[in-house]
Amino acid sequence: MYTDSDGHFPVLALIILGIVASGTINGLAAASSRIESESFWGAFTGGFIDGAIGAAGIAAGLAFGGIPGLFITAAISFAGGMIGNTVGQLISYGNAEFLPAVLQGGISAVINSVVYAGIAIAEITEGARWVDRFIDGLKISAVGLGASGFFAYYSLPSTNSLRKNK
Repeated sequence: MYTDSDGHFPVLALIILGIVASGTINGLAAASSRIESESFWGAFTGGFIDGAIGAAGIAAGLAFGGIPGLFITAAISFAGGMIGNTVGQLISYGNAEFLPAVLQGGISAVINSVVYAGIAIAEITEGARWVDRFIDGLKISAVGLGASGFFAYYSLPSTNSLRKNK
């Protein structure tokens, strides 16, 4: 009754695992480098959302490939950065300001586009089916995005430091 005769469960499990791993790595990076007025859970949740959506964006871009894939990665990552920052601000401060969210979206789009380009140039992903390239992209982007997340959170000032109402 609960069998997976077509083998879709492992694919879904890998997709979820890659997204959660990337979100967790970025959430921890954001929480450990938060500004003084920001709560741990606000920073973690915002970083988690940013990392999870970013990993899915890189994987989706790799599934399409080429220049369209780069634009897909950038657009999804921009949205992920904005959403993550907005949610993090709401948890930490009870309100959200537009400028930090837009800047975080831009930072996420640039970083994830660089990760995408590196993976695409190295031609690491394989497979004729988009789902195979998507899963390869998730496995790689969870690691690459985690490393770039730590770099970004520790080398760039927090976009929430630009809030007018800290």
